[in-house]
Amino acid sequence: MTSPQSVPEFCIRNLVVLVDGTAETRAAVAAAATVARWSHAGVHLLYFIQSRDYAMGVPQTYAGIVAELRHRHKAELIEIAASETLRGLEPRIHVERSEIAEGLGAFTRDNAIDLVVVGSAGKAGLVKWFEGSAAEDAFRNADTPVMVLGPNAVAAVSPQGFRRILCATDLSAGSRPAAAYAMALGGRCHASVTLLYVMPDDAKRSERRDVMIAGAASALRRWAALNGSSGAEQVVSEGVPAKVISELAADMKADLIVAGAKRMPALGITGAWATAYAVMREAHCPTVLVREP
Repeated sequence: MTSPQSVPEFCIRNLVVLVDGTAETRAAVAAAATVARWSHAGVHLLYFIQSRDYAMGVPQTYAGIVAELRHRHKAELIEIAASETLRGLEPRIHVERSEIAEGLGAFTRDNAIDLVVVGSAGKAGLVKWFEGSAAEDAFRNADTPVMVLGPNAVAAVSPQGFRRILCATDLSAGSRPAAAYAMALGGRCHASVTLLYVMPDDAKRSERRDVMIAGAASALRRWAALNGSSGAEQVVSEGVPAKVISELAADMKADLIVAGAKRMPALGITGAWATAYAVMREAHCPTVLVREP
């Protein structure tokens, strides 16, 4: 029998806010400032100059366009760093010429980043296809947990930390890091943690429905015990995962959702792959997405 593991020590030493010039950056900066204050973390502000920012220029003007963009975004970061929101935190600023998917991993490793914070407008359809999503680029490619402030995330982060955490899991090996993160953060903040597993909607019509529910509930209890939090509440539900997760978070007044995120697929978009993005879009509180190994 496997013995319960102790909850790993939770520590945020440094965090970085991805700034992309959108209105949602303000919410990300505010959330990051609050987390930095209660965790005594260093703050970085980061802007990536991506190819789409200068793709319309002719080759001989690339250098001039990039230099102008670098100057403009450095000034923007300086202004944010001097804002009342970040007063006393003395954030460091960085402007990098790279795609987020390519440059974020190296940046987090080089600067010992423990948390990436980003705001998102929750783009959908053709707008998302053509313009991309900084938030999705971040949590699909970062080895570091990513906190996303989606378009409906109106709840502010408490100065004392999080109090009610909802952790959604599909009980796969890939979602174990998210569960461990939720438990560790819950221990650090003395928060209540709820583990949620959402069965497929068609389970309601299965003759084995009761057996499936009992099996899922048993698995959640084992997960809680293995992460040193046998007292965590366990909930088994049915339906469309993103909808169930966001509705339960609202009902329990959760101030944080933690969920796993799959790696960017090579081709196509599957429902399972899209769930993390849908959760972030619908959630009324910040969402921390922990990518699968």
